[in-house]
Amino acid sequence: MRADPLLYNDPALHADILEALRRNSATVLYDAPDGILIRENSYGLLMLSAREETGKRLIDGITDCECMVLRGDALEPYARQKLGFTGENPCWQVLYEKKEPLPVTGTLEIRHPDAADYPQVRQTYHLAGDEELYHDFCGEDFFGAYENGEFVGYIGIHDEGSMGMLEIFPPYRRRGYARELYSFLINRQVKLGRIAYAQVVCSNDASLALQRQLGMTFSRQKVYWMWR
Repeated sequence: MRADPLLYNDPALHADILEALRRNSATVLYDAPDGILIRENSYGLLMLSAREETGKRLIDGITDCECMVLRGDALEPYARQKLGFTGENPCWQVLYEKKEPLPVTGTLEIRHPDAADYPQVRQTYHLAGDEELYHDFCGEDFFGAYENGEFVGYIGIHDEGSMGMLEIFPPYRRRGYARELYSFLINRQVKLGRIAYAQVVCSNDASLALQRQLGMTFSRQKVYWMWR
């Protein structure tokens, strides 16, 4: 691609775009050394990375966009004003670049969850509607963690390819289970030839600390999820 130098200058910043392209799950709308714009097909989500002037020109040409992910501080206010976004989440994008797998102690049984566990997932995860969450829960990339048969938490892959949805229920926290689950999922992503990345809300100090413990590479700029 003509945008490869831009993408690979900071792979962590562009991990979402690189994974969408790897999966052939995106339509390329613009591809040049000064920027790239794709539409990720599962959500109809636009992903943009570009130099400021190019980015503004691309944003000017967008006529229908409910949700966008763009990177860097310069384009965020312009996109918000031009496209009428009313909500946003600034995130750090993190990427596992190492070749060696992370250690997993085997303390937890990690597997696809039981149907009876869905109400607890619905009660504790609030970043998706019922239909979307149930779709994720039933998919091959959603995993429950069990200790002596007790459901203690979960983790999964969002449709666009990012790792997330991590939750350890309060009685089971501070036992290293979050790290165990995340290590399992990173190893699985790497084994399957996928790009192991996640997007962490900038204010989520606990999750950011976990990413550092796991040896994740942080993007040099913020990634902004923006929506109407």
